[in-house]
Amino acid sequence: QVGQPVTYTLTVTNSGPNQAGGTTLLDSLPSGMTYVSSSDNGVHVNGVVAWNGQTIPVGAPREFTVTAVATEIGTFTDVATLIPGVPDPDSNDLRDTASTTIAGTDLSIQKTGPASATAGDRITFSLTVRNFGPNPATNVMVYDTLPPGVTYVESNPPASREGRVLTWSLGVVPVGGSGRSLSVTVDIGAGTSGAIEN
Repeated sequence: QVGQPVTYTLTVTNSGPNQAGGTTLLDSLPSGMTYVSSSDNGVHVNGVVAWNGQTIPVGAPREFTVTAVATEIGTFTDVATLIPGVPDPDSNDLRDTASTTIAGTDLSIQKTGPASATAGDRITFSLTVRNFGPNPATNVMVYDTLPPGVTYVESNPPASREGRVLTWSLGVVPVGGSGRSLSVTVDIGAGTSGAIEN
């Protein structure tokens, strides 16, 4: 998910017959991934991690890792490139890729209220937050700004209130089900007329 670490493991193998000294390994992070760390003193510059001057012994694979954090949803392709320090007759396996799909959450909010009312009435607006997946949504916040001409009465569950702005901290909204229900009740001011948009 967005914000969670993703680790790429790069395995370099030398099939011989000679030890491969002076080898450089490059790992290019895709757009949408932010570098966090790398093993073996990899040097990161502008989305590319480099391990320079590496020695790859015969028959003893070496592993290097890069950890990044996804900043958006989508499918991202990480590219590893090996630059041998000695001539390599087989250049077909000096580049490899790994694709990672970062899934998000499809949230929706629906708000309903009376189509008409008169000054002095007490009315209730209902809000429903749903998650259509594919993952649970975390740290979900809902904000509702009350329009002029109404006076706050109560909210369910209780929301924090600053001026005319109500805030609900929902935490985790699971996938599916009937969603999370909220409501806010207000009194329409005695001198209020025309449309009220909340």
